[in-house]
Amino acid sequence: VVWSGGLSVAGADQGPAWSTPRDLAPGPQREQDEPSAQELLQRLWSLKILLISNNSIQSLQPQSLSSLEFLERLDLGHNHLKILPSDFSQRLFSLQELRLDHNLLRLLDPSSLDDLENLRKLDLSHNQLMSLDVRVFYRLSQLTYLNLEGNKLNTLQNGLLSRQQNLQILHLGHNNISVIKTEAFIPLRSLSLLSLHGNQLAHIRFKTFLELQTANTHVQLSSNPWTCDCELQRVLARSIT
Repeated sequence: VVWSGGLSVAGADQGPAWSTPRDLAPGPQREQDEPSAQELLQRLWSLKILLISNNSIQSLQPQSLSSLEFLERLDLGHNHLKILPSDFSQRLFSLQELRLDHNLLRLLDPSSLDDLENLRKLDLSHNQLMSLDVRVFYRLSQLTYLNLEGNKLNTLQNGLLSRQQNLQILHLGHNNISVIKTEAFIPLRSLSLLSLHGNQLAHIRFKTFLELQTANTHVQLSSNPWTCDCELQRVLARSIT
């Protein structure tokens, strides 16, 4: 099912199409026989792909997606979401790819992603996230791709990625990151690409990158206001570019 721009959708039987409100909740002035967006999703319980990008969606009601237990791919990018309900991921056990890029998210409830234990790809790029609770990704142990580029993060905390041993690609470019805690990368045993370009990094401890568990990780450090000191020289000598 694709809702792109026009917010209309046809059921799996190719029957009539329905308009859907911009908050994915029952509207106060719906036609009598017109189902709400949540009722419509309940009818489409066997969906595997749901694309709702570019729809100016401003909010998601609690449990609005909880009927979609077989959903594998969900695209909510390019909307106007400011917050996710705490039960956003309830019963989304099969989800493998989630796009929330180009929204207005300022924070993530620590429990909003709890049921996404099979998620492989998560795109949170180009939002307004300033900080992340260290518990927010705890259940996402199968992640291989995480994109946080283009937010307002200023510190990378120890423990944020404590369960991401399968993570291969991590995009953190174009944030305001000036501090990376020494043990932030310890769990990353499969990382092939770490992008930190376009941040506010002036100093970095050699031990921070020494903790990376893969010898061939490509690290992007360009466009930062570096102060050339011994620690940075040791990092560069380790062939991190």
